[in-house]
Amino acid sequence: MLGRPQPSFDRVRNVNDWHCAPCALAVVDSSFSIIRANQVFHQLSGLTESEVEGRRLSQIFSRASQIYFESILLPLLHIEGSCQEIALTISTEQEAAPVLVNINARSNAASRLYDVVIFPAIARRSYEEQLAVLKRDAERRASWLAQLETLSGLGAWTYEINTKRMLWSDRIYELYGIAKDAEVSLEVALRPLAPELRRAIMAFIDRPDGTREPMVHEADFGAPPDQVRRFKIVAQHRLNHLGEPVIQGFLQDVTEAHHRQIELWRAAHIDQMTGLANRAYFQSELARQTETNANHLTIAYFDLDLFKDVNDQYGHSAGDDCLVEIGKRLRAQCTETQAFVARLGGDEFAILFFDKNADEIEGLVSSIIESIRQPICLSDGNEVILGVSVGLARYDSDDLTASSEVLRRADLAMYAAKTAGRNAFAWFDLRLDFDRKNAKQLDRDLKLALEQDEFFLVFQPQYNLHDRSLVGFEALLRWHHPTKGLVPPLDFIPIAEANGLIRPIGRWVMTRACEFAKRMHGNTKVAVNVSALQFRDPDFVPFVLERVKSLDLAHGALEIELTENVLLELNPTFQVMIERLRAHGITIAIDDFGTGYSSLGYLSKFPFDVIKIDRSFISDLKSKNSLRILRSIIGMGSSINKKIVVEGIETLE
Repeated sequence: MLGRPQPSFDRVRNVNDWHCAPCALAVVDSSFSIIRANQVFHQLSGLTESEVEGRRLSQIFSRASQIYFESILLPLLHIEGSCQEIALTISTEQEAAPVLVNINARSNAASRLYDVVIFPAIARRSYEEQLAVLKRDAERRASWLAQLETLSGLGAWTYEINTKRMLWSDRIYELYGIAKDAEVSLEVALRPLAPELRRAIMAFIDRPDGTREPMVHEADFGAPPDQVRRFKIVAQHRLNHLGEPVIQGFLQDVTEAHHRQIELWRAAHIDQMTGLANRAYFQSELARQTETNANHLTIAYFDLDLFKDVNDQYGHSAGDDCLVEIGKRLRAQCTETQAFVARLGGDEFAILFFDKNADEIEGLVSSIIESIRQPICLSDGNEVILGVSVGLARYDSDDLTASSEVLRRADLAMYAAKTAGRNAFAWFDLRLDFDRKNAKQLDRDLKLALEQDEFFLVFQPQYNLHDRSLVGFEALLRWHHPTKGLVPPLDFIPIAEANGLIRPIGRWVMTRACEFAKRMHGNTKVAVNVSALQFRDPDFVPFVLERVKSLDLAHGALEIELTENVLLELNPTFQVMIERLRAHGITIAIDDFGTGYSSLGYLSKFPFDVIKIDRSFISDLKSKNSLRILRSIIGMGSSINKKIVVEGIETLE
């Protein structure tokens, strides 16, 4: 700061120094009301001590200086805490006196206080110097405001209600694409907005008593005329520094943020491959419609037939081509009817039909099935033909069916259609629900069966056909349900595999089978069937070897039967696991041979000891084809020195 040091209340040693200072001194609080002033201040302002204390500092200045102080200096002081060499005018009854004002916030005060130092302008510098300082000050503040607008992207505006005058910052002119020297008005400001928003803004302006609540809108903005952007508009009734009613606010270009929100919404609600609604969006729309559309909703649940074959034969890019084409066909079939189409995931789609009776639904679905069955041309030039199974379920508010429940019912009906032969549709029936609920009950009961010792093993004997001697047993798992009695393995094994209980159940079976083999003193082998899911468990082989070692089983006392599915998954890890088992005297058998996908290629790679021929060949021995196949398998096994076990021989004949 130029000139002599600035005295302040902190630097004054005693009251005499305070009152004898050569300049006007005052202390003001955070609202800029005067707490104390010295004699020079009283003389300069023409006010007595009682008149000064409690008076707002700006009131000692002229009208123009008051406006400048309240509108410009106060915001700056709240931010920066000080201002220096500000040229203002003090009004007294005799004359208007130009002064230079310095204000500094105290840094060590418990509450916000400011020291005020005022010099007569003629005592410091010329009038021309004052104008230069004032100009630089105004330019600095204008630059500061411009920087704030640039950083925030906001443009400030004021509408004076009494004068109908519109005041814009430079940023507003830029947003509207209007020259900064152009005349602006409320009509010009409202022109790019939609009619509904114009009416809302006019209603806000015309409120007689104003409102303390701001108006906030986000809307499309058509300015300049060749652009459509998204703007956020904020307005609020206020009183300006003169106490006059105005509406002040800001305008912000939020186009990029709006586009990002749309992209995020699409990512969350739209399937990226087909452009259809995704599962989350479909479920949300279904829930919304069940609240408003009641008994006029039908869900069609689609699952493509043979889709896995396309992926396996032509690759996943071909599968993607099919999904995109199916999405187009579903959308095309629904263009002339009220429907909501979605891809739920994988090869599953769904359509929500509105206001259609059963006959209309069946006609539409039959047309869709026929459309999907038409050949699909892949990007590599090949053609494929797919089928589709469709489940139908109607929303019924009378039984208080939840939206998620009606989707589940459609899913059940779809599986019924697939079971019935595919390329067909089926309506949900309560019997389907009974079958599913029965499976769910078995699932719950199965989780308790192991704890409550409801499982037991039976051992099916195996004989040598040459001398009819007993050579081994196959351990077969049985479940005695406390209320249902004996539950067939075909009913509970798939459930155990689905819920993961197959692992603890399989360990129980292996332990009991090994204990039985120990009781046989190694004279006969015991075969245990192991599923592919069990075999994938990395702890499977260590567990089996630990059982064999702890019971000191003889070599050949334990045999593990693996299904042909394990052959299809054969990899180096599986081969190492099998070799470890065989190295410890455990033989390996291929179970149900001839019913899956075994080939000589697999057999040449697979380290096994026994071939078990499925009982279906024995039950159909009257068929010449079955007999030929049986002889071929036996001959092949003998040629590669493998033992043959044939299931289903239960009589001497």
